Amino acid sequence: MNVERNENRIISGCSSIGRQVRILMLISFISCAPLFSQSLQVQYDFRHSLDPQNNRSNYPSLVYEYFKSVENGSVFVKTQADFHGERGNIGQFYFQLFREFRFWDPLLSLHLEYNGGLGIAEGTPYGYYLNNAFLLGGAIPFQWGKDWQSASLCYRYHDFAKPSHDAQFSFYWGKNLLRDKFRFSGNFVLFTQNRNRGDAATSHLKGKKIEYWGQPQIWFNPNKTFSIGSQVSLYYHVYSYSESLLVYPAIAVKYQF
Repeated sequence: MNVERNENRIISGCSSIGRQVRILMLISFISCAPLFSQSLQVQYDFRHSLDPQNNRSNYPSLVYEYFKSVENGSVFVKTQADFHGERGNIGQFYFQLFREFRFWDPLLSLHLEYNGGLGIAEGTPYGYYLNNAFLLGGAIPFQWGKDWQSASLCYRYHDFAKPSHDAQFSFYWGKNLLRDKFRFSGNFVLFTQNRNRGDAATSHLKGKKIEYWGQPQIWFNPNKTFSIGSQVSLYYHVYSYSESLLVYPAIAVKYQF
């Protein structure tokens, strides 16, 4: 099991002020998030076949997403359950929520985001956290033909035992092709992070590292609700300390409702 994934098992304490800030952020998200377009994906990831050193098995994932444009901004929610636990149980659960606000004419929006999760270390009975991350910054939409894309630049607070204060750039895109029969979509995220997270495993490290992950997808749409396609997960310094870009493909089906 690689060092990076072991680091994620840290349980971080937080101050009462930090908890109050998080509660206020979550209230602002939920109170302004009307449900609209939704999708459910079932993916099968082949990462063990390509990289058995870092992955004990190939596995399915269940992904739920929705995005809604509202009068004063937009909201996005994503959950992902990875079934790589013992006997096919959920081994990791990830949650992401962002809300963008715009009360003025320029397209620049205020961007608030939370992401985190938890899991079970593969082959062990021990749990771990995907430590909370809170983001605050700006986002701007722009058009690629008839389709809208979005880019954001944010301050990122990562809630390790020794908190990390960083910058993050994110880009989300979606493009319909060939009379909407195909869709090219996805996202990528680039951010910095402390090498020393305040735990015994990283206490000797200094400085920051650059991390990257992306999830480009291509979909074939036989109709308006059902799609067949593929996703490629890209990692650099996220999944391991390797200086190589890790590339893990998956096949997928998607239902929009």
